Amino acid sequence: MNARTLDTTVVKRLVCLVAGLAVLVCAVCSLRWRAVHDVPIMMYTARLMTESHLIPYRDFFDMNLPGTYWMMGLLVEFFGCSDLAVRFFDLLLLGCVLALTYVGLRRWGREAAALGVCLVALRYLSGTWRFSLQREYLALLPLSAALAWMARPLPCSWKGGALLGVLFAWMALIKPQLVVFALPVILFACVERQGWKRLAVFGFSLAAGFLIPISGSVVWLIWYGAWRPFLEMATEYWPLYGQMSGMHEVLAGATRWRYIMHGAGGVLWSWSPVLACAGFLFWAGAGRASRQWFLYYGSLIVCSMVLPCFSGQFWEYHNIPFYYVTLCVAALAFVEPARERKQTFLTWSGVGWGSLLVVVCAGIALPRACREAFGRGVVEIEKQSVPDEVACYLRAHLALGDRVQPLDWTGGAVHGMLMANALPATRFLYDFHFYHHVNTPFIQRIRREFMNELVAAPPRFLVDTMGQLRPHGEGTSEAFAELERWQTENYHVAEAKNGYRIWERDDRQ
Repeated sequence: MNARTLDTTVVKRLVCLVAGLAVLVCAVCSLRWRAVHDVPIMMYTARLMTESHLIPYRDFFDMNLPGTYWMMGLLVEFFGCSDLAVRFFDLLLLGCVLALTYVGLRRWGREAAALGVCLVALRYLSGTWRFSLQREYLALLPLSAALAWMARPLPCSWKGGALLGVLFAWMALIKPQLVVFALPVILFACVERQGWKRLAVFGFSLAAGFLIPISGSVVWLIWYGAWRPFLEMATEYWPLYGQMSGMHEVLAGATRWRYIMHGAGGVLWSWSPVLACAGFLFWAGAGRASRQWFLYYGSLIVCSMVLPCFSGQFWEYHNIPFYYVTLCVAALAFVEPARERKQTFLTWSGVGWGSLLVVVCAGIALPRACREAFGRGVVEIEKQSVPDEVACYLRAHLALGDRVQPLDWTGGAVHGMLMANALPATRFLYDFHFYHHVNTPFIQRIRREFMNELVAAPPRFLVDTMGQLRPHGEGTSEAFAELERWQTENYHVAEAKNGYRIWERDDRQ
């Protein structure tokens, strides 16, 4: 090893050390973050499953898949429902993802693997509550495990096929469209030139590994009587929900296609593809890029870019797999050159580019992490402290056997019920779905079901949050006349503050 090589390695390691310290600071700060947005709702459903033994789809209406429930069930069962429990579970998953990321990038050099780990961690932690325990993040664990396996010698064996099939099934049980990541693996196996017989064995074991967990999930749903309501949700509600934009506007026909193309263009013309292209350039300059691996990583990026188009909703957390894959490729700026290659200007440029990425990512992540930890966080600012105030009121007034009905989605009512350990009055945990596609048979049916449950067993309290953006556009409604009439006839406002109202049943006076 000559002096110039040594100098390059030392610089890379120093940069990775600085990046690692930034990750550590962000991780420590994250211990003070609050659970918010979708996470309290998912924890609430997990608690209903683990403590009240309710079954999704049958006993409560929700859009998630079994994989999400089971992973959130692990959080509730072994860590609890506190904010600190969420942070420990979140960081535990992140640690597993980062360890697998290191394994997946290790073949390109220790420094490249370490850089990839730090970039992924800083990007995730810079998302604060927006990324925390979102479904796409939960799917990073099996995705990173699949990429780590593919970095092994001869990954496309029958054992590898079975393992990869299970991992892709795991992803599909969180979000079905994530199974698109199987395509780069199949493509890699086809160009590996291992012979048609071995390819057929790999394909068969991959299919078997995929079908076994999926079949087990179907059996689980059938066993507990949830298969039919699951099918109704999947075939009748998902298509309706999928017609809405990220701003909850119902779009159809050519308007929807234009929206999807615009969203895809926003992903394409972002900074992430630039980072990936630079990583490919430095990788090729180091003499380590083969056509096979270039095709593999390139197809991973394409799949991650296309992923949000399936749902047609482009919230930032939907791009978590895209950020993950592109940052892994960007880390190839620190790739270890082939032995026959001498250090060149391009090699030193890669060192400088990787160092710049660390400075930028740390410069974004550190202030955000500290602000969310020590400033007024999103619960206090965007949720107007609704979860804390609702929880405080319910703890003080709930009696044994009392039920609560949230008239909310992510505004904080369910979060407050989670903290107060309050049980729901109906199988509907939020009311978002009552206000879009209101003339369709499915929405009309669940509206009637909701009202029948309320009338049959009126809850002690209704928690109504205000100021949320409701669905708008064709076929939507701001009103639910039957609910509003029943509510005003049988309830009075017991507490009204900024952002919420708590209604109490009149016969409790």
